Amino acid sequence: MITLEKNSQTQTSWFKIIVCFIAGVLLVSHTGKIPGVIPAIQGEFDLSLTKVGFLVSGFSLVGLLFGLWFGHFFQRYPLWSVAASSLLISGLSSVLVTLTNNFTVLMLSRFVEGAGFMLGIVSLPMLIAAHSNNKDRALALAIWSCFVPIGIGVTLAFSASSLNLIGWRGIWLAIGGLSVCGSAIVVFVFQKTYSATQLNSQKEHRKTESIFTVFKTKEVILFGILFLLFSIQFQPTVAYLPSLLLGNGDLALNTATYITAIGVALNATGNLFSVWLLRNSRLGTFQLLTISIFMNLIFCSLIFLTDLSLQIRLASSFIFLGSSGLLPGLIWIHLNKISRSQNISQIFSAFIIQCSFIGQFLGPIIIGFMVDFSGKWSSSVYTTLLAGSISAAICSYYLLKKS
Repeated sequence: MITLEKNSQTQTSWFKIIVCFIAGVLLVSHTGKIPGVIPAIQGEFDLSLTKVGFLVSGFSLVGLLFGLWFGHFFQRYPLWSVAASSLLISGLSSVLVTLTNNFTVLMLSRFVEGAGFMLGIVSLPMLIAAHSNNKDRALALAIWSCFVPIGIGVTLAFSASSLNLIGWRGIWLAIGGLSVCGSAIVVFVFQKTYSATQLNSQKEHRKTESIFTVFKTKEVILFGILFLLFSIQFQPTVAYLPSLLLGNGDLALNTATYITAIGVALNATGNLFSVWLLRNSRLGTFQLLTISIFMNLIFCSLIFLTDLSLQIRLASSFIFLGSSGLLPGLIWIHLNKISRSQNISQIFSAFIIQCSFIGQFLGPIIIGFMVDFSGKWSSSVYTTLLAGSISAAICSYYLLKKS
């Protein structure tokens, strides 16, 4: 079973939480390394946007198929070892693929990196929960939820400044090398807090939870569906925004990539704002989720309407990418509240991540196909509107039913 360092934490270890956060940033950089180099890879391998969509989505395939199983199976291993393995797997894959000129091998490397990411995303939040006390846990998890925007934003900025100097292979080599180093740091920081006696004792007193535990909790199923639909909007927006701005001749590639990096980094403000809202607002989790979903519905769709002015689309990008951080922050905090134990939390998290990966897999492929078929970025609006409308309808119905 996945074993936690401590079952009752009296003092928050912020140093270890920061290490976990940096590990998450390194893992998500394997997603963030794609958008800024799409034109370079597309030109080298002569790819349609549909094939680019598969390259973007290939990262999500392992989580899509095996996410819940990962959460169950890896309960039997220490959390720190799962987290360290995730960085090592992703890093080595990123380094080795730079040696190939074969698109199939490139696709396979995305599957391997996705497996590494899945291991980390299942284990790192649990490490954070294990090293934070009840008072600080909500803040610690909200900080953790910022790893996606921060990681993607930093990687996009790095890509924009480095692509012309070292090419996409140099970028992937650097990210892979940093991930391998991050794996060693996780081992160094966490392994020394364990002893063989502690591990054996915890294994004797903890039991693995069935994956079917998820289907007994309606709120977790609802969160999974909302995360799936949110990912259909968020993932292709981040992946294609530099190419969208470049394709219309509005901006140079490095400028478009920098703008995307800033927008994604703003997403972290939404993550942190979710904590403040839950503490200071009279609105509950589902009311705040509904507001966030309606904002996503409107502003995500405006981004792809190329008939609008560049200023309106850029403003919509910043608003969407910033405010959309509310949804992940609210869900992760509420998920921790309704979990009866750490192993159940592990299963719940794996289910949410699997649903997210389904959306991350479908979104770029669907939008890539629609743009290839119609020749217009504006055709993407049908996908973003549909995903947002279903989310809004589900959340509104749930609120009405509760009231």
